Amino acid sequence: MAEYSRSLAARFSRKIDQKIGKRLENDKEEPQTGTALQYQSNALWPDTVSVSRWKDCNVSTDKHQTYLQAQAVCSALEREGFGGQRKVFPIKTWVSPIQDPPIIPDGE
Repeated sequence: MAEYSRSLAARFSRKIDQKIGKRLENDKEEPQTGTALQYQSNALWPDTVSVSRWKDCNVSTDKHQTYLQAQAVCSALEREGFGGQRKVFPIKTWVSPIQDPPIIPDGE
């Protein structure tokens, strides 16, 4: 299941990158070829889906070059839900520096 969530996040990321590519051309965060992955999109899911490799939290993650790319994936997950099926939605999404395991922010 975790493998599926990673492939889903990668597909979302590619789609979002294509859609926002034009905006990135003028953005100061424009990714450069070979730029290291610095940001992480995170989604906390209800117990009805199992997406995490961590036992303590049901969080899916994906790594990105820019904050804008990570935020776009979070927005897509909020809009489209798990697997893009609009049936199960994340409890919370957020962007962070790369963390392993992810740290769920308090009170946001």
